[in-house]
Amino acid sequence: MMWAIETNNLVFIDESGTNLNMARTYARSKKGTRAHGCNPHNKGKNLTIIAAITITGVIAALSFFGSNNAVTFLFYVTEVLVPQLNDTMVVVIDNLNLHCSDEVKTAIEHTGAKLIFLPTYSPDL
Repeated sequence: MMWAIETNNLVFIDESGTNLNMARTYARSKKGTRAHGCNPHNKGKNLTIIAAITITGVIAALSFFGSNNAVTFLFYVTEVLVPQLNDTMVVVIDNLNLHCSDEVKTAIEHTGAKLIFLPTYSPDL
């Protein structure tokens, strides 16, 4: 089934994570002197950021400590993303297992928005 998609109605969702205790691997110092620094010895906290972006900017973002899972992603969709959606929008998301749950699909499509999953990654693309 094909439908007309306007670029200003596209919503892309993705997540990213980082460890707050990461150390720099390069530094600057005066010529002829060594740059000194310290590396963390114990693990820091992981920070995950999930955001939805349109051509006009970010419309829904959530950051939290820890890693993403099906429960946190469903919370993001139902509590942060859904209030920003309307029936003219098309949500594009990768096909990670936790994104593909029936609850996520139902929550997004209940707003009238369309949901499109990206195809599986292929190095040939």
